[in-house]
Amino acid sequence: MEQIVNYIANANLPYILILLIAFLAPFLENIFPPAPGDSILVLLGAFVGLGKVDFISILAVSSLGSVIGFILMFLIGRYFGDKIIDSNRFKFINEKNMRKPRMWFHKYGYLVIVVNRFLSGTRAVISFLAGMSGMRLRYSMLLAALSSILWNGLLIYLGKIFGDNWREVFRYVEHYGLILLPIALIFFGYLIYKFIKDTDNNENEDTKIT
Repeated sequence: MEQIVNYIANANLPYILILLIAFLAPFLENIFPPAPGDSILVLLGAFVGLGKVDFISILAVSSLGSVIGFILMFLIGRYFGDKIIDSNRFKFINEKNMRKPRMWFHKYGYLVIVVNRFLSGTRAVISFLAGMSGMRLRYSMLLAALSSILWNGLLIYLGKIFGDNWREVFRYVEHYGLILLPIALIFFGYLIYKFIKDTDNNENEDTKIT
């Protein structure tokens, strides 16, 4: 995994390949943990700071990869969950790893899906268990999209502002992901506020000109 991240960091990648990596990193992390999805997104955030790619494109593509990966594991859990657990072939999907997420779902319900991306190491299990638990796919998908946008956006933005120190950022978010949820909410609240304010200012200027 370290070699993969180092290659992406040092290679002069074309724009379309950067977007493909932004999609695949969170997608594969949902299917084959512990793929280095978060570290790659922080690195791509540094690419945003260098002007190699824009923030919105990376956020949109990476969030799409996260949601599709979530849906795939959700459907696998819904239709094949019991068989997979009984087979005991997957180290990250077994009865032992299911205990804590089951307790979370029993206590918090759909809220677990909202914080799903902030829970490093349990994402595949949570999406898998959400499917097994009979949760509604459409509602779960919308909440997974919200979680992905918040988390991926925060990672990319931190990578952008910290640039070459992106590895230090990753080490921090890896251990304190859930603590960063309020920061992500504030950050996106600020972006929405700024967008509305800029829109109002533009409309006022157009009115004055008229």
